[in-house]
Amino acid sequence: MHPIAVIINYCTNDYRFLRFCVDHVSPFAKQIIVPVCDHFFDGTKENRFLLDCSYAENLCSFVEYPYDSQDAYGVYRSIKRSSPHWVYFWHSTSRYIGSLFLRDDIEYVLFLDVDEICDTKRFLQWLDTQLYRQFEAIKFDGYFYFREPCFAATSYQGSMAMFSKAAILGERLLVKEERLGVFLECSGNKIAHVRGEDDLPLFHHYSWVRPFDELLNKVKRWGHHLDKNWHALLHKEFAAPFRGFDLLYGLDYTTVPSFCNPLSVCFPEHVDKKDAHVTYVDRSFIKQRALQRELFLS
Repeated sequence: MHPIAVIINYCTNDYRFLRFCVDHVSPFAKQIIVPVCDHFFDGTKENRFLLDCSYAENLCSFVEYPYDSQDAYGVYRSIKRSSPHWVYFWHSTSRYIGSLFLRDDIEYVLFLDVDEICDTKRFLQWLDTQLYRQFEAIKFDGYFYFREPCFAATSYQGSMAMFSKAAILGERLLVKEERLGVFLECSGNKIAHVRGEDDLPLFHHYSWVRPFDELLNKVKRWGHHLDKNWHALLHKEFAAPFRGFDLLYGLDYTTVPSFCNPLSVCFPEHVDKKDAHVTYVDRSFIKQRALQRELFLS
């Protein structure tokens, strides 16, 4: 098995994607870590019932950390609420906290958002080429979907990224531009627009494949809620049937066979609470863990 871990950013607004994401990386990941904040990134409390369901239903390691309304995490890159970049750092904070739990035998880390689903068989074929070992930073092209899992953008979009563990030491993950920022700041060999051996994308990004009410929750609570007037754009977009292009990004779409269907997921009504594979951390634990890792690596 390749020495690769997968860190998956998750909140319960994305519950319908979690099983797909975890199951599709399980065949090749030596370690799967899902960092979770106990609040959404606008400060609203998380859905505790769906968190408990998520923990009980998926075989991976969860790390739950508390939201801080005044100061984001980091020993040396502490970001205050007064910073204009405050909201953008929470996605990066999750990845940073997840990285503190990487095992010693891990050499590379694939960072996914939970709505980014891997094409497992083809990704394994790509891994077996050993190409990734030539680079410290890798960005992948992906299919991008809108409204329905059969509407794919005619251009590929790339947010999925993999880094050598050495490239993300310290607090290099704590940048407001998220994975792109880490990629740009990496001084080692790097490559972008990576696809499979057949020159087709290895990931399927279902960011906007949700019911309308879930889309409204998404744009209200994620770390990019200040980027645009998402609420107005969504209402304008959904005021008419799909026209083959979107009003949010201006992308054109074509109809394709569905790789998977997140809209088919049924939400649970009860849960048998099991959280043996959940680690609950606080600020002092995170600081101690970060300093211990720094001391170990020095």
